[in-house]
Amino acid sequence: MRDTPAAVVKRQFDTYNRQDIDAYMDCFSPDIEMFVFGQAAPFLSGSEAVRAFYRNKRFNISGLRAELLNEIVLGDMVVYLEKLVGLTPDREGVTAIAIHQVADGRIRRMWFIRSSATA
Repeated sequence: MRDTPAAVVKRQFDTYNRQDIDAYMDCFSPDIEMFVFGQAAPFLSGSEAVRAFYRNKRFNISGLRAELLNEIVLGDMVVYLEKLVGLTPDREGVTAIAIHQVADGRIRRMWFIRSSATA
């Protein structure tokens, strides 16, 4: 039995906070696509590009963590309202929305929305 979409996204969230790149990548489909909301083309496409980005631009930041503020689940879609703490040295946190589409027990697509006030 496969995990529910909510359980897959929760596992991804937890592994992000542990900065465990291998467990994090296990949450994604090999053909994962990540988009900035409103952009037609993904900014990351494929598991190798995602691995490199998170290894080199997120999991190398000591103390980086995400705090879950709210969650909405609708079928295969899971929406998290998050606060990213430690992403930038001069801010308490950056608020963002992450929309996850889960297929076959893995995250297949993600869209990110960041408030213009926190960009």
